[in-house]
Amino acid sequence: MAAVIAVAALVFVLANRTSDPSDRQDVPTLAGQAPTEVTLSDKGTTIEVRWADPTEGTVPFMVIMGRPGQELKPAGTLVPGRTSFEMEGLNTNLNYCFAVVAVYSGNKFATSPQACTSRAAATPR
Repeated sequence: MAAVIAVAALVFVLANRTSDPSDRQDVPTLAGQAPTEVTLSDKGTTIEVRWADPTEGTVPFMVIMGRPGQELKPAGTLVPGRTSFEMEGLNTNLNYCFAVVAVYSGNKFATSPQACTSRAAATPR
């Protein structure tokens, strides 16, 4: 009898689940202000990323990066209050794009616009 009740409860829960992702609590959503004034300082094999913190040091940040036209992936996570990040070991003949994500909670975030390098060696001729 307990098994029948458990199955009935499971069917009830599954039948009442919504397929609308905005109703789910674990889906990442935009929240808060995004970092601004993202600038890059290209030092060849190292690129320094700087930004303005709209939260006055209250949230952590994630720097994401990738090649132009490709999906950006996490490059580093920073504690609240940090407004710069250095990415080392880069190829001087390639361009890279960066964005900064303010992490307001585990699933609430705001992403800056991308900033990309413009290296002469990476320009097709």
